[in-house]
Amino acid sequence: MGKNNVIKFGTILFLGLLPACNGGVGSDQRTVTGQVTLDGQPLKQGEVVFRAVDGSSSSAGQITAGRFAFPAKLGEQRVQISSTVVVEGQHGQVGGIEGDPVSTSNPAPVYRELIPEKYNSQSNITVEVTDKGKNDFVFEIISDKDQ
Repeated sequence: MGKNNVIKFGTILFLGLLPACNGGVGSDQRTVTGQVTLDGQPLKQGEVVFRAVDGSSSSAGQITAGRFAFPAKLGEQRVQISSTVVVEGQHGQVGGIEGDPVSTSNPAPVYRELIPEKYNSQSNITVEVTDKGKNDFVFEIISDKDQ
């Protein structure tokens, strides 16, 4: 490979990597950050999903120690928050044969959602992801006491 070909290859490689220089965030996306509390305490773990109100896209990020950060598309987003815990002593699907991921000797766990439906599957919470300023959001969740 000649010197000119090496320079051309290096230039093409550099230009191909430029979109990733914004932390992998595309021109129609911005990094969203924020915090989630449950009954006044940082949510230990979970997931936050931003779904474009127009249905064109969705993006999600993990919640760890009450904080999240991930790229989301610009525009109005419906927010859904979820956090599950294993219900001790209960098992879901059983069956299969020995060696299967779920079998009689290794039954599937049962999970319980900690977040009320009005913050996840029935959420009407919306935020605007903008290209001006920070996209930092705070979600304060109050649990249903009868769960």
